[in-house]
Amino acid sequence: MRIAVARYDQARAVFSDVSLDRYPIVTADAALDKRRQVIPGFTDKPVEISTYRAGFDAFWELDFFGRVRSSVRAARANAESYSASLEDVRVIVAAEVARNYFELRGWQQRLAVVGRSLDNQRETLRLTRVRREAGIGEEFDVASASARVAAIEASLPPIRAAIAERENHIAVLTGRRPRELDVALSPRPYSPLAKELPLGDRETILRNRPDIRAAERQLAAAAAREGVARADLFPHITITGFLGFIAGRGNLFGESDSHAWAVTPALSWSAFDIGSARARLRGAKAGTREAEAFYEQIFLRALEETENAFVNYSEQQQRLIKLNDQARESTRASSIARARYREGAADFLALLDAERTQLQAEDAVAQAESEVFTSVVGVYKALGGIQMEVSQ
Repeated sequence: MRIAVARYDQARAVFSDVSLDRYPIVTADAALDKRRQVIPGFTDKPVEISTYRAGFDAFWELDFFGRVRSSVRAARANAESYSASLEDVRVIVAAEVARNYFELRGWQQRLAVVGRSLDNQRETLRLTRVRREAGIGEEFDVASASARVAAIEASLPPIRAAIAERENHIAVLTGRRPRELDVALSPRPYSPLAKELPLGDRETILRNRPDIRAAERQLAAAAAREGVARADLFPHITITGFLGFIAGRGNLFGESDSHAWAVTPALSWSAFDIGSARARLRGAKAGTREAEAFYEQIFLRALEETENAFVNYSEQQQRLIKLNDQARESTRASSIARARYREGAADFLALLDAERTQLQAEDAVAQAESEVFTSVVGVYKALGGIQMEVSQ
């Protein structure tokens, strides 16, 4: 982000500098020239000559052929391109923060799922021990239930580590040290998502995407530089001037007789080096074609990313619906298996399999919910960070 800001500041400073070329450049100076020399035709011996000079010099290029105007347009477009690039970096960072946030929520949901499953498995372990002590259960059931509890407990540390990694990455992305976030990231439920994101016309919105605007401004800058190169085929017309005092002795400096002014129009033209100017123009035209091709490439890539983001969002929603159905039925099947095992109508392996399926289904739902929200982040990023209401 700091790199993008620095580049934008540099481009803006260049634009401010080039913009001043449209106006006369006025400088103040004072000088004392002392020399000893022979003046041919006037003296045969060296004489001392002193010249006191002070005043204002002015320089102005008359922009008849648009060289200065094109330079200003190029500098302005270049600064606007860096401004759009800075906005693009902001969008990327914001999207990365949001993606890590929703991944964090997903891991927190998975931790809660595993916690509930661990409670269920501990209850199952207690039930197997009660049945064994009552003489209607087997030691195999107790050992299997105990192993299942240990397996679930072993899955907790990697989840906690993933949560810590996401929290630390969010801290770094927001310019803080790891573990120094000043906002609460404790578990909380997701807000409901709308089935269709209220966006309006996609192509119109897409043209405001920062990287597309940056590429368009780069194309404008290239076209303006072509104008500069074309203007170099014609003469440069300038006017220089002076207003101030010139005197041969210091005691006369500032007197009315020392008042001086000068106006010097000038025309320069590289008539004998026109081939070089034409070569620069050909190079500038090639640069414009390159910028145009780059703009088209960026626009097509943006269309692809946007279409993929919307497809991913839609399909992730459909997947979440089916996974919720699976989790609901798996929970019901697990409850039935537990009741049948308690009554002695089903063996322990059936209960263990049902509880394992329930855990897998609920864990898949937690992952899918996180992926749905990260897909919304993908849409946000693909459209250049457009503001949109995602909750009903």
